[in-house]
Amino acid sequence: MSTKAYYPISEIGAGKPGFSRTRSIIEGAFYGNNVVKVNTLKEAYEMAKNSPGTIVTDMPVYRAEEIGLERDAKVLLFNDGAVTGRYAAARRIKGEPGVDETKLDKVVMDAIYKTRWQTMYHAECYIGLDPEFMAKAHLLIPEGEENLLYNWMLNFQYMSDKYVQMYKGSQPIGGGKEPDIYIFSNPQWTPTESPDVDFSCLSDPLTLCYFDTNQNCAAILGMKYFGEHKKGTLTMAWALANRNGYASCHGGQIGRASCRERV
Repeated sequence: MSTKAYYPISEIGAGKPGFSRTRSIIEGAFYGNNVVKVNTLKEAYEMAKNSPGTIVTDMPVYRAEEIGLERDAKVLLFNDGAVTGRYAAARRIKGEPGVDETKLDKVVMDAIYKTRWQTMYHAECYIGLDPEFMAKAHLLIPEGEENLLYNWMLNFQYMSDKYVQMYKGSQPIGGGKEPDIYIFSNPQWTPTESPDVDFSCLSDPLTLCYFDTNQNCAAILGMKYFGEHKKGTLTMAWALANRNGYASCHGGQIGRASCRERV
């Protein structure tokens, strides 16, 4: 496995790879009894097609069967709202100057608590399509955001039989110490006053895109734009690649056969 999902007791603890306060808050949400697993792209397509507000066009998906859809699958459109580009003001990267991780962790804790009343969908995909570099990514997103989930799975590699086998035979990244990527998203999030949460750590009190790149996890709150989810996932993958000696590019992580640098 290229990134790590399971740990023996001896590898669990503060300060060990894959364990941080932020990571524990985010990853813990994936194991709630309100979480439903979305296992295939076909399943995600049907959910998105039937989600309120979806426009089912008459345009066929190009070579649909080759990417895991039915032959008659159609291109889906959806209005994500007024934001049509990434929003830098919402971005916070743990460890950078001026980023208050203690306050941000509490914002995320509170946001996750509020989703306990919602059905949450958990999807998985692979990033990097070469046995030398493959990372597993997880997305958790609430009911009503099926188009975001479907488009996220479309933009990366869903778990087809071919790629499941490739992943099983792929090399562990970072000596097997790099954890899976986990992204918690709630586009419907709005902050509510609480004596336990200080929203002064946000430039925009209505949105947050919070990354712990060293632990491969992120929380995206109040952000409806799909690009925030796609690029947010790539932020994790590129950071993971860079610290393990790979040169990142917009098209993916470049393997040894074409362009690889060791620092």
